[in-house]
Amino acid sequence: MTKRLSARLVGGGNTAFLVEALVLLMVLIATLAVFSTLFSSALVAGKHSARLNEAVLAASNEAESFSADPKVGQTSDTQGGLVVDSDVSAEPTSRGTLYHARITVREVDGSELFSMDTARYVGGECS
Repeated sequence: MTKRLSARLVGGGNTAFLVEALVLLMVLIATLAVFSTLFSSALVAGKHSARLNEAVLAASNEAESFSADPKVGQTSDTQGGLVVDSDVSAEPTSRGTLYHARITVREVDGSELFSMDTARYVGGECS
């Protein structure tokens, strides 16, 4: 009788082990799915951040050029796969000229990444 009882207990123990292993496997699969989603979202956000950083650098370079020599009008330039547009206007004052620039950086497909406004005052000349 004891052999039959021990055989049943061993068989029941195997079933419980298999159920527990399956539950653990399901938890592991769900965890992997969540982490895969998080890592893919982080990758997309990182790429967008890098592209935005390039756009800010391109706008900064354009602002430096504007500061060195402001020219009235609209210009468009391509820097590193980004299109940099600048629209410069002049506001004459009694003692000089105040130049305003709107610098916009966008992808080649037209989606805007970054834009900024800047100004430069040039004394002694009135255009």
